[in-house]
Amino acid sequence: MDKVVAKLKYLRVAPKKVRQVARLLKGMSFVEAESQLKFLPQKSVKPLYKLLISAGANAENNYNLSRADLFVENILVDPGPTLKRMRARARGMAAPIRKRSSHITLFLSPIRGKQLKRVAKKQSLKMKKPKKSAIRSEKAGSPPRRPMKKERLAKASGVKQKVFRRKAI
Repeated sequence: MDKVVAKLKYLRVAPKKVRQVARLLKGMSFVEAESQLKFLPQKSVKPLYKLLISAGANAENNYNLSRADLFVENILVDPGPTLKRMRARARGMAAPIRKRSSHITLFLSPIRGKQLKRVAKKQSLKMKKPKKSAIRSEKAGSPPRRPMKKERLAKASGVKQKVFRRKAI
């Protein structure tokens, strides 16, 4: 893998407006892109800045790269779902309003041709806590779980219970 990736989904700004800012960042070093985003007035700048910082953090923590060695290789801005609304117009009519959203994918690459190697995570992070139900059953001296009343009646009568009941019309 030769790229560090960060994604932002469901940003409530139209893709056309986000691409306007994204075009400026493509090919810039990480530090230049960060300083460029601090002084732009558009609405999409703040989420793009957070995404850039997130991608930089991914590079530092997962691949042991410094932010000074990175540049913005590519930014993909794809359309997300569109919210459809209506607006009242003259003579009882309605006009459609489309509230568009965006999905953004940011790719960072190392400047000096370094190969990316994922850092092995600590074993303590991989260990998951057991579920509470498993802990209860493992406790010494706890009685085994009795089946619920419906289950006991079904076993006694030997009839399977219906999973789905259709209501009469």
